Amino acid sequence: MCGIVGLVKFHYDVTSHEVLSMKNMLEEINYRGPDGEFYHINGREAFGFCRLAINDITHGHQPFANHDESIIVMVNGEIYNYHDLKSKLKRKRAFRSRSDCEIALYLYEDYGINFLNFLNGMFAISILDKVQQKLYLIKDRFGIKPLFYNFTGERIIFASEIKALLQYPNCPRTFDWMEALSDSWLAGHVSNNITPVGSFFSGIENIPGGHYIEVNLRNKTVNTKEYWNITKIPIHHLSKNKIIEKYINLLDTSSTKCLMSDVDIGLFLSGGIDSVSIGHFVAKHTEINSFSVVSRSTIINGDAEYALKAAQHYHFNEHFADFNEYTMDYSIDDWKSLLWLCESPYCSAEQLYKYHLHKFAKHSNPNIKVILTGQGSDEFNGGYSQLFSERDPAWATFMQSLKILDKNKEKNLLNDPINTWDNLFQGSLLKNNFFKTKNNPYLNYVYSKYRDIQMYNCWMEDRIAAGNHIENRVPFLDHNLIELTLGVEENKYADLFFDKNILREGLLKYTDIPETLVKRPKVPFFYGKGVKSTRNLILNILKKNNYEIIDYAFNKNSFVNIDSIYQFAKTIENHHDLENIEFLTRLINMGMLEQMSSDLSVKVKSTNKISIPPKRNIHKLHLNQDDALTINTLHVPILKENIDVLMPLQEDNLLYITINNSIEYLVDSRDDYEWFTFLSKINGIKSIEDILSQNNLKFEDIKEILEEAISLGIIELKIKTSLQKLK
Repeated sequence: MCGIVGLVKFHYDVTSHEVLSMKNMLEEINYRGPDGEFYHINGREAFGFCRLAINDITHGHQPFANHDESIIVMVNGEIYNYHDLKSKLKRKRAFRSRSDCEIALYLYEDYGINFLNFLNGMFAISILDKVQQKLYLIKDRFGIKPLFYNFTGERIIFASEIKALLQYPNCPRTFDWMEALSDSWLAGHVSNNITPVGSFFSGIENIPGGHYIEVNLRNKTVNTKEYWNITKIPIHHLSKNKIIEKYINLLDTSSTKCLMSDVDIGLFLSGGIDSVSIGHFVAKHTEINSFSVVSRSTIINGDAEYALKAAQHYHFNEHFADFNEYTMDYSIDDWKSLLWLCESPYCSAEQLYKYHLHKFAKHSNPNIKVILTGQGSDEFNGGYSQLFSERDPAWATFMQSLKILDKNKEKNLLNDPINTWDNLFQGSLLKNNFFKTKNNPYLNYVYSKYRDIQMYNCWMEDRIAAGNHIENRVPFLDHNLIELTLGVEENKYADLFFDKNILREGLLKYTDIPETLVKRPKVPFFYGKGVKSTRNLILNILKKNNYEIIDYAFNKNSFVNIDSIYQFAKTIENHHDLENIEFLTRLINMGMLEQMSSDLSVKVKSTNKISIPPKRNIHKLHLNQDDALTINTLHVPILKENIDVLMPLQEDNLLYITINNSIEYLVDSRDDYEWFTFLSKINGIKSIEDILSQNNLKFEDIKEILEEAISLGIIELKIKTSLQKLK
């Protein structure tokens, strides 16, 4: 994990003011590399590099240059096969470091830009070739490491993050509403999306994974070229058993390669099959610190319990961070800092949790600079297939759902994302330009996930880790693994990719991972059961000072209907499960990014200024009893003293929950009949069991929302007295 910035001019030498601007760019992202800043300034070029020292801590500083400085190279990331690549060099070199990244310089000298085909790893690379008068900006196959640029006829600037480019005086600082609002996932529109990757900022380009740009310094042109294409993987004819065996061997190799480090390594352990499988392979080679979350959400969905089982099985140095959604207090400034770090409208509760989990890991062991995560397994192994076919869990149902995603992408439905936002804006700003896709719904889905990996998963993981001086590594995003799975014949899809069978069957057959861990169903991170707790955390941030954040986001915006935004927020607040709060958060994020990019007033907070979640001694807990609220149905539910439930006249389908005579929640029988009925029958005498039996209700229908009401201090339970029993 490092940060790179650069300026190359086409006509004149770099001035002292431009050098200062370049240094300001690097200063903006210096959290990416706290172990040293290095510069190369000569004639028409100025490069800056901030380093997070992981391999060869003493000598691995950059930029790298050849003997006559005709080639200047900077690399952010890891080249895992650099030892093997030394044998490919056409002549012997005197390496000045043990850094894996130095190999890129000499491979380019020997093979030109075709050297990219040799690399295995995650990387963003800049190469200035003064002899050929070319500048290359390169991204790894999955866009794991970030790289953006802005080009004019006079110069090109590039950087690891958008916020660094915005520091340069004549770089555009305009949030691209058209791009953001036309993004189908941002709009909550359920469809495949394989539009080109973007940046959300006008004039700032995001280099796609598997591509590089070639800047011809003589004629001042930029061309984007591919060296790897996910849609062009050749089909192989391996048997199912051979595919599974090869997949497990490749995952073992990839996980082991990710241990390349001179510093301590950690593992984010959710208790799911992805992180557990990585833990299994790396535990054979080194001592591992695992980090997991204990919260109401992770207790209800089982993550905390299974993370503990896995940590104990492999004797990890386990660490459990205690997240209490109801006591965690975040200010608007905290959210601004997090959003500026992520620089994407997708910033959400997941990023808030993960930021603090990284911070917790760093605090627990300051020498940790590398964290392993399971990104990419779900996207390329059918990890969401069960969620797409919950009512009828089968491959055919999954495929039917994928066909719907394809249909939703077709031209006659392109207005759906637009209509989603329409009533919140004064006029239309939107565009949509989908690529043509194949007739194979599963491959179209995977290609859409490939875009998601670049625009969400890897983007967010990179920023969150960088903000805590940590590098994330992703063993599942090894191109050898992905080429194996995408080369599978279509008639084997169901056997291999429904519910990640390729991984589950392989682990059962070729490892000793306990069956209970291998067969555990997929659950969403901080969502699924217990989602209300997660949403409440975001609501509490948005509600600060009577939704002050909305005014900040849109007070200078001429086309957003602020009154509609406030009304939308209140509607969400009054909904029993806070439905659509993610949608609202993304919209507010857009307005905030517009403001922050315009005035550049927000800085990423230093990690020592943000509270650290306390460590939880999980061994002393009974996870399914003490922490996940246990409700005795023989107890009597009563409203707290300051709480009232009111039914308005002539609206017998509505209930208002008031706190201190102020309406705080609305319950609509048309949305949730069971909870409406239960709530209306609370009289301080009847037990939960009485209310359920007398109204033909089932406990599981009201259990989760009753837990929420108790946690929020709306309802409390008391033991049923003898007098009440007589009644």
